[in-house]
Amino acid sequence: PTHNSVQVFEALASSASYSDYRAAIGGFGNPASNIAYANQDGDIALTVTGRFPLRKPQQGRFIQDGRQRKNAWAGFIPFSHVPVTHNPARGFVASANQRSTDLSYPYYYLGSFDDYRGRYLNRILDTFTQATVADMQALQFDSYSLKAEELVPLLLRSLDSTTLSADEQRAKSTLADWDYRFTGQSRGAVVFQHFLDSLYQLTFDEVWLHQQEERHLLQPETWRLIDLLRNQPDHFLLDRLATPATENADSLLRQAFRRAVVAAQARNWNEMRATRIQHLARIEGLGTPILYTDGARDTPNALSSSMGPSWRMVVSLEQPVRAWGILPGGASGNPGSPNYDAGIEEWAQGAYHVLPFWSGPDDPAVDGPEKIVLQK
Repeated sequence: PTHNSVQVFEALASSASYSDYRAAIGGFGNPASNIAYANQDGDIALTVTGRFPLRKPQQGRFIQDGRQRKNAWAGFIPFSHVPVTHNPARGFVASANQRSTDLSYPYYYLGSFDDYRGRYLNRILDTFTQATVADMQALQFDSYSLKAEELVPLLLRSLDSTTLSADEQRAKSTLADWDYRFTGQSRGAVVFQHFLDSLYQLTFDEVWLHQQEERHLLQPETWRLIDLLRNQPDHFLLDRLATPATENADSLLRQAFRRAVVAAQARNWNEMRATRIQHLARIEGLGTPILYTDGARDTPNALSSSMGPSWRMVVSLEQPVRAWGILPGGASGNPGSPNYDAGIEEWAQGAYHVLPFWSGPDDPAVDGPEKIVLQK
């Protein structure tokens, strides 16, 4: 299909079956997206949509001479070959920016993929037998860090309590008691994030040095760091260039921990993350102050200082369909309107509003003195 994105969503809105869904999204060119599908008959699916170039292995990772025909793309992956799953045996589909395929997929592709949220999401969904609306709302607001779950035990095993200062003892106890959740009031999240930042810089000091000099290089991913610490504790990459000693996993973990104890001055995760919703034009005073809420980049509630999961929605495919959603920000662009920042506080607390599902302009649930009816 060659229809545009507007036509795709028009077709999706009128689709009545899995085949209709597939026919609609075949014309979705960009941006590349994961579009999920579910109906009241129990069908579920997830398709990676978009136009993906046919690349040679490693093509796109490095600069090539665009004047040479041999470096050109050979076309695009056919829609019938893009990744899709339909009614999987596990009973659910899930997407959280993770890789869409395993290594058996015959086409080369590249990108930046999340290595933690998707795995945690699959873990939790696999425990559900009859998920409720409340279950799904809680999962969207979940602040659990699988990255912390994998890394903190390695750190704690490396620490010798007899050599720690009083501040270091307190920090160790904070991490030992932490539930790996990046809640707004968490002190453990503060210590962990400083520890992780220091550990990354100490481990990949060779790359970090070039990055500081604005020589932009591909950065090793955090899962690779944890894999080295766990499975190759004496790997040469763990030895720092700046010291005469030969470091290993345990010595780097201890060094990073000591740096984190000094750096971790914020009282809680809210204060350290300092999330604000800025005005689109970045006009001072028209954004929000610091929001007090849960979440971090590697948790299901993927919140950073300036970005996060703005639109949250849960749909129950019962008869009739019911839905709940929340958006941080009102319907008015006028800073003087009470609707300018409506919904932000509810969003920060993980609340939802009931979303009306009207059958048409004459639905009895439609209230208000005015109606706008669009006609062709």
